[in-house]
Amino acid sequence: FDATGTTTENLYAPDVTTLNRVISEWFQEGIYFAGFVHTHPKETPKLSWADTDYAQAVKKACQMESVLMLLYIPETETFYEYVV
Repeated sequence: FDATGTTTENLYAPDVTTLNRVISEWFQEGIYFAGFVHTHPKETPKLSWADTDYAQAVKKACQMESVLMLLYIPETETFYEYVV
């Protein structure tokens, strides 16, 4: 959904305008945004401070009680679920 976001090896900066449009379209279709999935290397299967900070910002901007964050570790094909 975010082909125009900015990415580096260690950073993802979303295209907020595009994502807000997608989330709004979903809402009109009865689909509610709950959170997002992203990857981490197997050495860091926990949320970083930046992940938590980002989740808090999303939660505030979307007026949500909580944000679901799924971490996917490609090397082990494992998901970790966090609620912020």
